[in-house]
Amino acid sequence: MYFISYNWEKLAKDRYNMQTIIATELKNLLEKGEALLIDVRKAEEYEAEHIAGSTLIPLGEISVDKLSNKSKAIVLYCRSGKRSMAAGEKLLAQDPNLEVFSLMGGIIGWRTEELPTVTLDKPSTESQSYLLISTLLLVVGVSLVSYLLYSIFKG
Repeated sequence: MYFISYNWEKLAKDRYNMQTIIATELKNLLEKGEALLIDVRKAEEYEAEHIAGSTLIPLGEISVDKLSNKSKAIVLYCRSGKRSMAAGEKLLAQDPNLEVFSLMGGIIGWRTEELPTVTLDKPSTESQSYLLISTLLLVVGVSLVSYLLYSIFKG
């Protein structure tokens, strides 16, 4: 894991001139209210899953003007880390005094640490099975009652 972390840090510093943060450190900052967390992915990615407390500002729309609080540490994340580094580079070009971090490994790195995310509510397989069984029983019941009523009134 150190080798992978080292490469991300090196890329962040050499190419994008910014800092990185690991998921557990970010969790601590969020708990203390010391970080502004920005998701730079597309809206559909954010809607499917995101880190609680994050704000969506897609990479193409990122700018210093859109940040709600510039005095906190600004932590950017995406799926794996590349887009967040590009977003950080844009922000630092606009204001070099910002404290900007890229979440190492993005939301994948966050999940790897078994930290919670907010996901779309999808019906579980179990609830879908109950719905199918209920529908089947309803159809059988209606058919049986129809047959009985037909027999009574015909006969």
